[in-house]
Amino acid sequence: MKTPALPKIHAVYDFFLKEGFQHTVQEIALAVKVTPKTLFNRYNTKDNMVLEARKYWHQQIRERLFEKIEYCNNVVEKLVILICECHYCLQQESNYFMKELEDAFTCEENAFCTSLKKLLKEGLDQNLLNSAVNPQEYAKFFMHNVYSYLPQHLNADTFFNLLSPVMLPEAQEIYNQIDINKIIHQ
Repeated sequence: MKTPALPKIHAVYDFFLKEGFQHTVQEIALAVKVTPKTLFNRYNTKDNMVLEARKYWHQQIRERLFEKIEYCNNVVEKLVILICECHYCLQQESNYFMKELEDAFTCEENAFCTSLKKLLKEGLDQNLLNSAVNPQEYAKFFMHNVYSYLPQHLNADTFFNLLSPVMLPEAQEIYNQIDINKIIHQ
């Protein structure tokens, strides 16, 4: 069976993942083994190239998250997985994660904010999360604190501090049953 071809953006995505976004179009073209004209024909500008690479990264995040949360029993477990995904991205995909933080306080095109808002809605539907919490403001709080706490620590306190503002007592009971240390060390 033949392995499906990677999308054309993958080489650029991979370059930004490893090298960051500060390079010229000529440097990127050389690294991904195409001409600058080819990159221009595909993306028109470097900004569009970065945008397309970030969209591809967002797709990777969504696929990983879906795979991990597909069998979760409730939104609390899904939120814990989202925090783990943020930590993974910060550790393994830091160039994209840091670029994502530039959008974190608007939460418009931010993959984590989008996923978080969907999970908040799900949690409200399950009557596990506090309906008085503004999803937009909580998403900003979440991203700010992910950036502040995750580089140093990923422990049970970090999870609790990120989730406690939205959890109702039923959600806290579920949270208390989750073996956070086991999840951290997977």
